[in-house]
Amino acid sequence: MKGLLFATNVVLTPAAESGGKDRLTQYLESQKAKLGLRDFRIWDYDQLRVLLDGQTDVRTAYQAWITPGDVLAAVLKAMQPKEKNFRAVMRNFVQKELCADQFVKLGQAGHNPSENIPLAKVFVDLPTGNPQEPQGTIALLQELAAQRLDPQSLKGILPLVWREPVSPEPGRVVFIGGPGQGKSTLSQFLCQLHRAALLKQEDQNLLLREAKDASTLICEQCAHESLSLPTMPRFPLRIELNHFAAHLADGKASSLFDYVLKRINQRTERNLSDEDLRDWLAAYPWLVVLDGLDEVPASSNRSAVLEAVRNFLIDAQGCNADLLLVATTRPQGYSNDFSPDYYHHATLLPLDVPRALHYARRLVAQRWGSDKDKVDKLIQRLERAGAEDATAKLMQSPLQVTIMALLVETIGQPPKERWRLFNEYYQVIFRREREREIPAAELLNTYQTDIDTIHQQVGLRLQADSEREGGTEALLSQDDFADIVCDRLKAEGHSGTEGDKLKQAIITAALERLVFLVAPREGKIGFEIRSLQEFMAAQWLMNGSDEAIRRRLRAIAPAAHWRNVFLFAAGRCFYEKQHLRDSLLAICHELNEGEVTSGAGEQPFQSGYALFVSN
Repeated sequence: MKGLLFATNVVLTPAAESGGKDRLTQYLESQKAKLGLRDFRIWDYDQLRVLLDGQTDVRTAYQAWITPGDVLAAVLKAMQPKEKNFRAVMRNFVQKELCADQFVKLGQAGHNPSENIPLAKVFVDLPTGNPQEPQGTIALLQELAAQRLDPQSLKGILPLVWREPVSPEPGRVVFIGGPGQGKSTLSQFLCQLHRAALLKQEDQNLLLREAKDASTLICEQCAHESLSLPTMPRFPLRIELNHFAAHLADGKASSLFDYVLKRINQRTERNLSDEDLRDWLAAYPWLVVLDGLDEVPASSNRSAVLEAVRNFLIDAQGCNADLLLVATTRPQGYSNDFSPDYYHHATLLPLDVPRALHYARRLVAQRWGSDKDKVDKLIQRLERAGAEDATAKLMQSPLQVTIMALLVETIGQPPKERWRLFNEYYQVIFRREREREIPAAELLNTYQTDIDTIHQQVGLRLQADSEREGGTEALLSQDDFADIVCDRLKAEGHSGTEGDKLKQAIITAALERLVFLVAPREGKIGFEIRSLQEFMAAQWLMNGSDEAIRRRLRAIAPAAHWRNVFLFAAGRCFYEKQHLRDSLLAICHELNEGEVTSGAGEQPFQSGYALFVSN
């Protein structure tokens, strides 16, 4: 026999027999024998309020979780920030982050970038956990985020979401997923959920209409996807680790906390103090998402980034912060940098066909929804692709499904090999850009070989640079891009005034959009999607003599940072250069036996970077 305490913050009406409290009591009395209960007690809102009235410390510590009214007002009253308009600063920051992150990046998927598609309209929850019984990643994180995760509250108690007792810290999670599997989109949408929930607590008259509409759309789509807004919204921060790594290397940030503070002040154009932000960390639940550890290679300043994360956690632990920390990474090159002793690890599973088609239907409806006949035709083609084993294997990630949707529209029958999928993708986007009424169209019609080569060289240069300390941002300065363009044009005999005009035209086009090359920040040029950078690097590596190709493949084969490049190159080898298959297989056998290395005493990036500077 056992006793149970039922606690709820719902007001149970006290009317005799017909009131909520008496009806619940009667029901539990009738179930005592069945449940094996010796006795029970029911604490509702009124009883909890009486108990907490006499317990100031408990009431203050749990204010964000039990206050039924204005949660933020209660927390800020206890916090007493020096910044009188602290709440307005936080509201300003959350709104700007919400608006900046509301659209999905489909510019490099054949979609007109001027027609923004809301992320909420196409997001589907990604599966994780046991392949036989997969869980929704967002659903799992929502369950975890709803729990108190501060050290004093936990005291060795494991949150229910993990089911079984394990040693890692309850509020630290690492999600591992392959290229294009949706890790960044997942982290983006997770933070959007918490932003929308936070803004629901604000005076709606003080919110920009665009922010209100974005929040409303997120709520509507959550209902459509059987997801829910956070019951207790956390203060969300999504940190792209390659950007943070670049700031650390350049001395623009001295720590993770410093990086966050400067980002808030830059976004809000205010001067929030270090002390107020630390008090906010101690007073209110936080969600920190560290996206893309794999984009900070071990040969770069990954160790400094990890040390900064650890120092941030020390600060958070010291102030009893209620912190949920979520990190993402590819499996390649990941050596348990977030130690399994302290972090829970979960693997994102490939999309099964039903889930892939669910995402495809949402995407197609958003891109071509005004043309019902076209939507129906594309869905039928995608369903046929999903029914064939060869093409179904190329629909296991959101990126692959996005590409497949474009290709079935353009060429009907999609390719059945991964390298061909990306190669056809590039060719389709190239043709579309060439046919548009844009200044770059003439360049694409006249100088296709040069544009192809420039894409490949930029891909190789960025792939090599990102291995070096401080190069993790994977963007070229306008001057560095100009040097690549100039070298290519000179090699092809374009010199003098004509060459200078052509160089400037290519640079100008890239600053707007030149097929896959874009300028995400002023004066910086690169690729929006990392897999496209890797594909282009592989294209360059597979040009030239057979001996040069063998040498390049052998150089990159053992380096985890180049694994996806190697796989793209292998795909092209099996499709276009079959006479090199034996060499490729030999390298793979040597890898399995541990006989291929980057060179004695040589850092991995040096062999990769040498490919760029010596060819």
